[in-house]
Amino acid sequence: MVTAEASNRLRETGAASDLRWGVIRGVLWHEWLAHRALISGCAAVWIAFVWILMVMSGPIPHTVFGLIAAVAFGGRIAGAAVSEGSEEFSLALPPPRRVRYLVRLALGLGVLLGLSVVGVLATMHNVPQALWGLVVESGFTEPFPTVEADRYIWAVVGPATLFAFTFSAAAVCRTRGDLIAGLLLAFLIWGSVSFGGALVEEQLLYRGNRALTMMCLCLVGAGVLVAGGFLYARKEGITRPAGASSRRAALIWLLVGMLALVVFALLALYGTHTRVVTE
Repeated sequence: MVTAEASNRLRETGAASDLRWGVIRGVLWHEWLAHRALISGCAAVWIAFVWILMVMSGPIPHTVFGLIAAVAFGGRIAGAAVSEGSEEFSLALPPPRRVRYLVRLALGLGVLLGLSVVGVLATMHNVPQALWGLVVESGFTEPFPTVEADRYIWAVVGPATLFAFTFSAAAVCRTRGDLIAGLLLAFLIWGSVSFGGALVEEQLLYRGNRALTMMCLCLVGAGVLVAGGFLYARKEGITRPAGASSRRAALIWLLVGMLALVVFALLALYGTHTRVVTE
């Protein structure tokens, strides 16, 4: 027999659950309204290039499109309030920061992965040519050249991990100047990790399937997302234009990125020398 106290507790639990999902739906709807132009534009370009013009006939066009979309989604979805100078007001709104961070992450990463995975699978299995073959038969509908599957996997993993870096960097920035510097630093770190992993695979392990690189990027990207959520929950918003301090911060981040590239260039020279000596 259910007592009145237990019944009240169940009702309170159900009300709390409904309220939580209502907050998530509200934040998701708000983010969609704020960024639907960017998402719709990327989706329109993706439809035109993959299904109509078939410009993305291999992994390289998919990778380029994914990297551009990753920077655009990460910087815009996570840093919209910063670029508009309204984050101090945004952080004071009732939705918890953790919910806001996770909903933005799910929206941006979900759309990016959806476009990348569907586009890559369609290209690998010649689906656009099959659809065009229903209405026309010509050289336009010939199958694409066969490419190694690991390159297509990289076309999905590379942009997804870059989004993790740019999204976290944009989420923790407080001013417009810091946002630009953070996105630049995120791209430099992502490029350094990618270059370093490819270097180790080709020069030391004598293989180039990017398995080690993708594993390192996934691990580092997951750690960056966790750290970004932790810092976002504790940061204070500052509504002011980018000043001299932001320029100094941008210069510092640029120097750090250049230092990382120098380190990996030295590693490349070392790897090349080691390979020559071994041979």
